[in-house]
Amino acid sequence: MSDCIFYTYQPGKPVKEKRHPNMFFLYRKDMMKYRPLHVNMSKFSKMVSKKWKELSEDQKMRWQREYHERRDKKLQIAVSNSPTEVISEIQTAAAIPNSVNNDLTSIMKGDCFLTEGPPEDFLFQ
Repeated sequence: MSDCIFYTYQPGKPVKEKRHPNMFFLYRKDMMKYRPLHVNMSKFSKMVSKKWKELSEDQKMRWQREYHERRDKKLQIAVSNSPTEVISEIQTAAAIPNSVNNDLTSIMKGDCFLTEGPPEDFLFQ
């Protein structure tokens, strides 16, 4: 019997980005500061849920504003970290002429797989 061991490559699941916490979860997180130590989490969640339902629309607006601020901040960070933004920052910092910039952009996109997928010569046939 051969001592060769064969492995097959199976890509893992793509990492999902976490959802933004909704207004209630932001409220609940804030209320955790006031949680009595003797109250278990399930009972505490029920109490917070009841209080949430009793809040007026004006009081809930605070949590809605916070939700929108967090969501917008996260979207802004995602846009500022986009590949095209990084490439343009590199080009600006290096002060490279435009003809070289175009080559640099295509090289970086090809090497880093920032386009639709890996380059054609990367695929196994």
